[in-house]
Amino acid sequence: GADLPKLVPGLTWQLIYFAAACVVCAAGVLAVLDLIFNAFSVLESPFVFLNCIYLCLFGGLMLLLDFPFVQSVPRIHEFRALLYHFMLFLTRKIGRGIWYFFLGSLVFAQLWDNSINAFLAVVLGGFVGLVGLAALYVGAMLTRKLNLARKQLREGVAARGTTEPTAVASYLANKVSAEGLDCDAFNGLLAEF
Repeated sequence: GADLPKLVPGLTWQLIYFAAACVVCAAGVLAVLDLIFNAFSVLESPFVFLNCIYLCLFGGLMLLLDFPFVQSVPRIHEFRALLYHFMLFLTRKIGRGIWYFFLGSLVFAQLWDNSINAFLAVVLGGFVGLVGLAALYVGAMLTRKLNLARKQLREGVAARGTTEPTAVASYLANKVSAEGLDCDAFNGLLAEF
């Protein structure tokens, strides 16, 4: 199979997500400040103000979820576990992709529609949206690769003469250590079939 594309060498997804979360927060704060300095704007369009608050809130949540130095702040780890419990879709690449694409469109809408700054709307909203699209693509490729592996594993087990779930589970349990499989061990298991 084809290898998954590398975005930027040396960067992890967590740092990319963290940068996107920073952009969402900055855009939210910028939009709120613009509405506050134009005091009548808040009174004339409370829905726009509420959207700006949501943008700040969602950006703040994503900052906490994607904060790269979790070991130094144990409370963040506890908060992540709680948030992942209620927002399970954020634990998957495709879920994150959809979420960041949504946040990118929200950033774009707030900065463009409220005439704050069209250039920043395109750049900031575009960056967050592209992060979402990239995560969607990588998530789709991972899902495709895992589905192919699942199919190959099923066919390999069936070729060995059994499709009984207990026999398959017993065979795999003997192959997998308590720590699980790393990528090389997983590929080696698939190569057996």
